[in-house]
Amino acid sequence: LKMAFRKYLSDAAARKGKSFFKFEVEGEEAFGEIKVVTQRGAYHGDTLACMNATEKSVFNGWAQFAWNKEACVVVEPAYLQQKDGAWVVKLPHPSDEELNYGNKMPCSLSAFFDDCKQVLLRRDAEALEVLYWDAIDMALGPHKSLGALLIEPVCQGAGGMKFIDPLWQRTLIRYCREVKQIPVIFDEIFVGLYRCGAESVRDLLGVDPDIACYGKLLTGGQVPLGVTLATEEIFECFLDNNQDGKGKQRALLHGHSYTAYPLGCSAANFAFEKYNALLKRECGKAKWKANYNSTSSGKLVHCFDRYWD
Repeated sequence: LKMAFRKYLSDAAARKGKSFFKFEVEGEEAFGEIKVVTQRGAYHGDTLACMNATEKSVFNGWAQFAWNKEACVVVEPAYLQQKDGAWVVKLPHPSDEELNYGNKMPCSLSAFFDDCKQVLLRRDAEALEVLYWDAIDMALGPHKSLGALLIEPVCQGAGGMKFIDPLWQRTLIRYCREVKQIPVIFDEIFVGLYRCGAESVRDLLGVDPDIACYGKLLTGGQVPLGVTLATEEIFECFLDNNQDGKGKQRALLHGHSYTAYPLGCSAANFAFEKYNALLKRECGKAKWKANYNSTSSGKLVHCFDRYWD
Protein backbone atom coordinates (compact mmCIF):
# COMPACT_ATOMS: atom_id res chain seq x y z
CA LEU A 1 0.00 0.00 0.00
CA LYS A 2 2.87 2.35 0.76
CA MET A 3 4.24 1.70 -2.72
CA ALA A 4 0.87 2.29 -4.37
CA PHE A 5 0.17 5.48 -2.41
CA ARG A 6 3.60 6.90 -3.32
CA LYS A 7 2.86 6.29 -6.99
CA TYR A 8 -0.62 7.82 -6.70
CA LEU A 9 0.65 10.98 -5.00
CA SER A 10 3.66 11.27 -7.31
CA ASP A 11 1.33 11.19 -10.31
CA ALA A 12 -0.94 13.76 -8.68
CA ALA A 13 2.04 16.05 -8.09
CA ALA A 14 3.22 15.58 -11.67
CA ARG A 15 -0.20 16.56 -13.02
CA LYS A 16 0.21 19.81 -11.10
CA GLY A 17 3.71 20.26 -12.49
CA LYS A 18 5.37 19.84 -9.09
CA SER A 19 7.90 17.59 -7.39
CA PHE A 20 6.37 15.01 -5.05
CA PHE A 21 8.27 16.30 -2.02
CA LYS A 22 7.52 19.95 -2.77
CA PHE A 23 3.91 18.83 -3.10
CA GLU A 24 3.94 17.07 0.28
CA VAL A 25 2.36 19.77 2.50
CA GLU A 26 -0.12 20.82 -0.15
CA GLY A 27 -0.90 17.14 -0.72
CA GLU A 28 -1.90 16.53 2.88
CA GLU A 29 -4.25 19.50 2.79
CA ALA A 30 -5.63 18.73 -0.67
CA PHE A 31 -6.17 15.00 -0.30
CA GLY A 32 -6.96 14.51 3.37
CA GLU A 33 -7.33 10.84 4.28
CA ILE A 34 -6.44 8.58 1.37
CA LYS A 35 -8.51 5.42 1.14
CA VAL A 36 -8.14 2.06 -0.55
CA VAL A 37 -10.67 0.49 -2.92
CA THR A 38 -11.40 -3.09 -1.85
CA GLN A 39 -13.99 -5.77 -2.54
CA ARG A 40 -16.70 -6.63 -0.06
CA GLY A 41 -15.69 -9.65 1.99
CA ALA A 42 -11.99 -9.03 1.36
CA TYR A 43 -9.21 -10.29 3.61
CA HIS A 44 -5.59 -9.26 3.09
CA GLY A 45 -3.85 -10.46 6.24
CA ASP A 46 -3.41 -9.38 9.84
CA THR A 47 -1.01 -6.45 9.54
CA LEU A 48 -2.40 -3.12 10.73
CA ALA A 49 -2.52 -1.34 7.37
CA CYS A 50 -4.22 -4.29 5.66
CA MET A 51 -6.77 -4.58 8.46
CA ASN A 52 -7.55 -0.89 8.01
CA ALA A 53 -7.88 -1.46 4.25
CA THR A 54 -10.86 -3.79 4.63
CA GLU A 55 -14.38 -3.28 5.92
CA LYS A 56 -15.37 -4.26 9.45
CA SER A 57 -15.72 -8.02 9.79
CA VAL A 58 -15.11 -10.89 12.17
CA PHE A 59 -11.39 -10.55 11.33
CA ASN A 60 -10.98 -6.90 12.34
CA GLY A 61 -13.99 -6.18 14.54
CA TRP A 62 -13.70 -4.74 18.02
CA ALA A 63 -13.03 -8.09 19.72
CA GLN A 64 -10.09 -8.79 17.41
CA PHE A 65 -8.76 -5.33 16.59
CA ALA A 66 -10.17 -2.68 18.91
CA TRP A 67 -8.06 0.13 17.40
CA ASN A 68 -9.07 -0.61 13.80
CA LYS A 69 -9.71 2.46 11.67
CA GLU A 70 -11.56 1.58 8.49
CA ALA A 71 -9.88 3.37 5.59
CA CYS A 72 -11.42 1.77 2.55
CA VAL A 73 -14.20 2.18 0.01
CA VAL A 74 -15.93 -1.13 -0.61
CA VAL A 75 -17.39 -2.35 -3.90
CA GLU A 76 -19.75 -5.31 -4.22
CA PRO A 77 -18.39 -7.98 -6.61
CA ALA A 78 -20.38 -10.07 -9.08
CA TYR A 79 -19.96 -13.68 -7.97
CA LEU A 80 -19.98 -16.92 -9.93
CA GLN A 81 -22.31 -19.41 -8.28
CA GLN A 82 -23.63 -22.86 -9.02
CA LYS A 83 -27.36 -23.22 -8.55
CA ASP A 84 -29.42 -26.31 -9.35
CA GLY A 85 -26.53 -27.71 -11.35
CA ALA A 86 -26.14 -24.59 -13.52
CA TRP A 87 -23.71 -21.69 -13.34
CA VAL A 88 -25.16 -18.25 -12.66
CA VAL A 89 -23.68 -14.80 -12.19
CA LYS A 90 -24.87 -13.11 -9.00
CA LEU A 91 -25.06 -9.45 -9.99
CA PRO A 92 -23.86 -6.83 -7.51
CA HIS A 93 -26.08 -4.53 -5.48
CA PRO A 94 -28.40 -2.74 -6.23
CA SER A 95 -29.47 -5.30 -8.82
CA ASP A 96 -28.93 -8.46 -6.70
CA GLU A 97 -30.27 -10.56 -9.58
CA GLU A 98 -29.01 -13.90 -10.83
CA LEU A 99 -28.04 -13.95 -14.48
CA ASN A 100 -28.43 -17.32 -16.19
CA TYR A 101 -27.18 -17.69 -19.75
CA GLY A 102 -29.19 -20.89 -20.29
CA ASN A 103 -27.68 -23.17 -22.94
CA LYS A 104 -24.84 -20.69 -23.52
CA MET A 105 -23.73 -20.80 -19.89
CA PRO A 106 -20.24 -22.26 -19.42
CA CYS A 107 -20.43 -25.79 -18.09
CA SER A 108 -17.44 -25.38 -15.79
CA LEU A 109 -15.73 -22.74 -13.71
CA SER A 110 -12.66 -22.84 -15.95
CA ALA A 111 -14.80 -21.92 -18.96
CA PHE A 112 -15.41 -18.44 -17.53
CA PHE A 113 -11.69 -17.81 -17.95
CA ASP A 114 -11.37 -19.44 -21.36
CA ASP A 115 -11.14 -16.81 -24.11
CA CYS A 116 -12.73 -19.13 -26.65
CA LYS A 117 -15.71 -19.83 -24.43
CA GLN A 118 -16.03 -16.14 -23.59
CA VAL A 119 -16.93 -15.48 -27.23
CA LEU A 120 -20.19 -17.32 -26.58
CA LEU A 121 -21.04 -14.74 -23.95
CA ARG A 122 -19.82 -11.70 -25.87
CA ARG A 123 -23.26 -10.38 -26.85
CA ASP A 124 -24.46 -10.46 -23.26
CA ALA A 125 -21.08 -9.49 -21.84
CA GLU A 126 -21.13 -6.14 -23.64
CA ALA A 127 -24.36 -5.17 -21.88
CA LEU A 128 -23.14 -6.77 -18.66
CA GLU A 129 -19.94 -4.74 -18.74
CA VAL A 130 -21.99 -1.55 -18.92
CA LEU A 131 -24.03 -2.72 -15.93
CA TYR A 132 -20.83 -3.46 -14.02
CA TRP A 133 -19.30 -0.11 -14.95
CA ASP A 134 -22.39 1.78 -13.77
CA ALA A 135 -22.48 -0.10 -10.46
CA ILE A 136 -18.77 0.55 -9.87
CA ASP A 137 -19.15 4.21 -10.77
CA MET A 138 -22.05 4.53 -8.33
CA ALA A 139 -19.84 3.14 -5.54
CA LEU A 140 -16.59 4.95 -6.35
CA GLY A 141 -17.60 8.01 -8.34
CA PRO A 142 -18.23 10.34 -5.36
CA HIS A 143 -14.87 9.53 -3.72
CA LYS A 144 -11.90 11.71 -4.59
CA SER A 145 -9.01 10.56 -2.38
CA LEU A 146 -8.57 6.98 -3.53
CA GLY A 147 -4.95 5.83 -3.50
CA ALA A 148 -5.05 2.24 -4.78
CA LEU A 149 -7.19 -0.71 -5.79
CA LEU A 150 -6.40 -3.79 -3.68
CA ILE A 151 -8.10 -7.03 -4.71
CA GLU A 152 -7.96 -10.77 -4.32
CA PRO A 153 -8.13 -11.73 -7.99
CA VAL A 154 -10.38 -14.60 -9.14
CA CYS A 155 -11.22 -16.01 -5.71
CA GLN A 156 -11.77 -14.66 -2.18
CA GLY A 157 -10.24 -17.10 0.30
CA ALA A 158 -10.97 -16.25 3.93
CA GLY A 159 -14.07 -14.38 2.74
CA GLY A 160 -15.74 -17.69 1.95
CA MET A 161 -14.09 -19.29 -1.11
CA LYS A 162 -16.13 -17.09 -3.44
CA PHE A 163 -15.28 -16.97 -7.14
CA ILE A 164 -15.69 -13.60 -8.84
CA ASP A 165 -16.77 -12.99 -12.43
CA PRO A 166 -13.54 -12.14 -14.31
CA LEU A 167 -15.46 -9.65 -16.44
CA TRP A 168 -16.43 -7.76 -13.27
CA GLN A 169 -12.82 -7.62 -12.03
CA ARG A 170 -11.52 -6.53 -15.43
CA THR A 171 -14.15 -3.77 -15.49
CA LEU A 172 -13.22 -2.66 -11.97
CA ILE A 173 -9.53 -2.51 -12.89
CA ARG A 174 -10.25 -0.56 -16.08
CA TYR A 175 -12.45 1.92 -14.17
CA CYS A 176 -9.82 2.49 -11.47
CA ARG A 177 -7.10 3.06 -14.04
CA GLU A 178 -9.01 5.18 -16.52
CA VAL A 179 -11.24 7.19 -14.20
CA LYS A 180 -9.47 7.25 -10.83
CA GLN A 181 -5.92 6.88 -12.20
CA ILE A 182 -4.76 4.74 -9.30
CA PRO A 183 -2.38 1.75 -9.11
CA VAL A 184 -3.76 -1.79 -9.00
CA ILE A 185 -2.54 -4.34 -6.45
CA PHE A 186 -3.12 -8.09 -6.83
CA ASP A 187 -3.02 -9.96 -3.53
CA GLU A 188 -2.01 -13.37 -4.89
CA ILE A 189 -0.92 -14.79 -1.54
CA PHE A 190 -3.78 -17.28 -1.66
CA VAL A 191 -4.37 -17.85 -5.38
CA GLY A 192 -0.96 -17.34 -6.98
CA LEU A 193 1.78 -19.76 -8.05
CA TYR A 194 -0.26 -22.46 -9.79
CA ARG A 195 -2.95 -22.86 -7.15
CA CYS A 196 -5.50 -21.94 -9.82
CA GLY A 197 -3.64 -23.67 -12.64
CA ALA A 198 -1.50 -20.70 -13.72
CA GLU A 199 1.69 -19.18 -12.36
CA SER A 200 -0.13 -15.89 -11.84
CA VAL A 201 -3.85 -15.24 -12.01
CA ARG A 202 -3.08 -12.34 -14.34
CA ASP A 203 -2.99 -15.12 -16.94
CA LEU A 204 -6.61 -15.88 -16.09
CA LEU A 205 -7.79 -12.27 -15.97
CA GLY A 206 -5.67 -11.05 -18.86
CA VAL A 207 -4.69 -7.92 -16.93
CA ASP A 208 -1.30 -6.94 -15.50
CA PRO A 209 -1.26 -5.41 -12.00
CA ASP A 210 1.06 -2.59 -10.94
CA ILE A 211 1.97 -4.45 -7.74
CA ALA A 212 1.57 -8.15 -6.91
CA CYS A 213 2.13 -10.02 -3.64
CA TYR A 214 3.03 -13.71 -3.29
CA GLY A 215 3.55 -16.14 -0.41
CA LYS A 216 2.38 -19.56 0.80
CA LEU A 217 3.25 -21.70 -2.23
CA LEU A 218 6.33 -19.55 -2.74
CA THR A 219 8.12 -22.02 -0.45
CA GLY A 220 5.71 -24.92 -0.82
CA GLY A 221 4.29 -23.91 2.56
CA GLN A 222 7.39 -25.13 4.41
CA VAL A 223 8.76 -21.86 5.81
CA PRO A 224 7.41 -18.30 5.78
CA LEU A 225 8.48 -16.10 2.90
CA GLY A 226 6.75 -13.41 0.90
CA VAL A 227 7.63 -11.35 -2.14
CA THR A 228 6.21 -8.13 -3.58
CA LEU A 229 6.67 -7.36 -7.26
CA ALA A 230 6.18 -3.91 -8.77
CA THR A 231 6.42 -2.25 -12.14
CA GLU A 232 9.38 -0.08 -13.04
CA GLU A 233 7.21 3.02 -12.65
CA ILE A 234 6.39 2.10 -9.05
CA PHE A 235 10.02 1.26 -8.31
CA GLU A 236 11.27 4.57 -9.68
CA CYS A 237 9.14 6.50 -7.17
CA PHE A 238 11.57 5.39 -4.45
CA LEU A 239 14.89 5.97 -6.23
CA ASP A 240 17.26 8.48 -4.66
CA ASN A 241 19.10 10.66 -7.15
CA ASN A 242 20.62 12.79 -4.36
CA GLN A 243 19.51 15.94 -6.10
CA ASP A 244 16.97 17.23 -3.62
CA GLY A 245 18.42 16.19 -0.27
CA LYS A 246 15.47 13.90 0.36
CA GLY A 247 17.34 10.58 0.08
CA LYS A 248 16.07 8.90 3.24
CA GLN A 249 12.63 10.41 2.90
CA ARG A 250 12.44 9.19 -0.68
CA ALA A 251 13.42 5.60 0.14
CA LEU A 252 10.99 2.75 0.82
CA LEU A 253 11.48 2.71 4.59
CA HIS A 254 9.84 -0.61 5.14
CA GLY A 255 11.50 -3.97 5.72
CA HIS A 256 11.58 -7.06 7.91
CA SER A 257 14.20 -8.73 10.09
CA TYR A 258 14.15 -11.85 7.95
CA THR A 259 14.12 -10.18 4.54
CA ALA A 260 15.71 -12.53 1.96
CA TYR A 261 16.85 -14.95 4.66
CA PRO A 262 18.82 -17.87 3.18
CA LEU A 263 16.61 -20.71 4.43
CA GLY A 264 13.44 -19.16 2.98
CA CYS A 265 15.10 -18.35 -0.34
CA SER A 266 16.50 -21.87 -0.56
CA ALA A 267 13.03 -23.32 0.03
CA ALA A 268 11.59 -21.00 -2.64
CA ASN A 269 14.23 -22.08 -5.17
CA PHE A 270 13.46 -25.72 -4.44
CA ALA A 271 9.70 -25.11 -4.79
CA PHE A 272 10.14 -23.42 -8.17
CA GLU A 273 12.35 -26.28 -9.37
CA LYS A 274 9.46 -28.64 -8.64
CA TYR A 275 6.85 -26.37 -10.26
CA ASN A 276 8.99 -25.98 -13.37
CA ALA A 277 9.61 -29.73 -13.52
CA LEU A 278 5.85 -30.33 -13.45
CA LEU A 279 5.31 -27.80 -16.22
CA LYS A 280 8.03 -29.35 -18.35
CA ARG A 281 6.66 -32.85 -17.79
CA GLU A 282 3.17 -31.70 -18.70
CA CYS A 283 4.48 -29.97 -21.86
CA GLY A 284 3.54 -26.48 -20.81
CA LYS A 285 0.54 -24.54 -19.62
CA ALA A 286 -1.95 -26.18 -22.00
CA LYS A 287 -1.55 -29.49 -20.20
CA TRP A 288 -2.45 -27.93 -16.87
CA LYS A 289 -5.96 -27.52 -18.22
CA ALA A 290 -6.14 -31.07 -19.55
CA ASN A 291 -9.30 -33.11 -19.28
CA TYR A 292 -9.62 -35.57 -16.46
CA ASN A 293 -8.79 -38.89 -18.13
CA SER A 294 -9.20 -42.00 -16.02
CA THR A 295 -6.59 -44.74 -15.97
CA SER A 296 -7.43 -48.43 -15.79
CA SER A 297 -7.03 -48.24 -12.04
CA GLY A 298 -9.70 -45.54 -11.87
CA LYS A 299 -7.26 -42.88 -10.71
CA LEU A 300 -7.21 -39.44 -12.29
CA VAL A 301 -4.34 -38.24 -14.41
CA HIS A 302 -3.66 -34.53 -14.95
CA CYS A 303 -5.61 -34.03 -11.73
CA PHE A 304 -4.05 -30.72 -10.70
CA ASP A 305 -7.04 -28.81 -12.05
CA ARG A 306 -9.54 -30.84 -10.06
CA TYR A 307 -8.98 -28.30 -7.30
CA TRP A 308 -10.18 -25.71 -9.78
CA ASP A 309 -13.30 -27.39 -11.13
